Amino acid sequence: MVEAARKEGRISYYSALELNVAERLAKAFEAKYAGIAVHVERSGAERIYQRIAQEQGSAINAVDVANSTDPAHYLDWKSKDWLAPYLPDDVARHFPADQVDPDGTYATSCGWIETIGYNTNLVKPEDAPKSFADLLDKIGVKPADINYVVLGHMHLDHAGNVGKFPSATIVYQRDEIVNAFWPKPGFGCCYITGDFAMLRNDVGQNSPNRQKVIELNGDLDLFGDGSIYIHRAAGHTPGSQLAVVRLPKSGTIVLTSDTCYLVESLDKDILPSIGLTYNPSEMLNGYAYIKRVRDMEKGQVFMAHDAEGFKAHKQAPDHYE
Repeated sequence: MVEAARKEGRISYYSALELNVAERLAKAFEAKYAGIAVHVERSGAERIYQRIAQEQGSAINAVDVANSTDPAHYLDWKSKDWLAPYLPDDVARHFPADQVDPDGTYATSCGWIETIGYNTNLVKPEDAPKSFADLLDKIGVKPADINYVVLGHMHLDHAGNVGKFPSATIVYQRDEIVNAFWPKPGFGCCYITGDFAMLRNDVGQNSPNRQKVIELNGDLDLFGDGSIYIHRAAGHTPGSQLAVVRLPKSGTIVLTSDTCYLVESLDKDILPSIGLTYNPSEMLNGYAYIKRVRDMEKGQVFMAHDAEGFKAHKQAPDHYE
């Protein structure tokens, strides 16, 4: 394989890793194998997956090495016989057996690490939260005090702690939990079934859910008084939803989850990358709904991934009421 690359003089590397990491790997390869240039093309995992599928469908063999952050992609590529076995010596020596494909077609190159971060200028190490329960304790709440958990969708950064609330009623869209356990091709990114596997009942039980759930196929006025209104906006994922919260003093607040990422996206109708937009037209419909509620009720909009917006929000123990 190396000799074949030397004859061509270059290899094409599609990577979902951060660009600086991918480029470091490329330079390390070029240093070890003189005469072989590495062309790095960095993109999201879903875009890489879709691009390779399109290229293979057109008999275009443009990629030599591919890196995805979704393990399902490797399984799919292998099942289609698109991967050639190659096991570097250092991988064979140092990688655990369960992190390497038995046939040598792929190996683990990165992993998700979830941790609690805190500002060392504001929080002493001895006061730093050690668990999710510690974070709730800061505002005088225990997991058992939570009656409802509304999931905007079930990606790892939104459903990762759902198992911490075994006594709560979990509210989600039917399409979302189906896709979370068995994603549609090209949209398996960011679901970790272990995050929500505890919601599933034991094998053989007639009831599919282990705890109380409200499974939706549309909107829901949670308490029947308009104080918390859940709106289906299935643009980001097959079952994405947002919540409109109406508070006595703070007024209307729209919690977008990932139905909208940034203020600029909302104002200019900018869609996320294709891998993060399951249904573009529904994504735009979601934007329109958010803007309509915001403008008609003079509400605030809180977005889960808007760093600048987060700075402007109240921080615990301060709160909205």
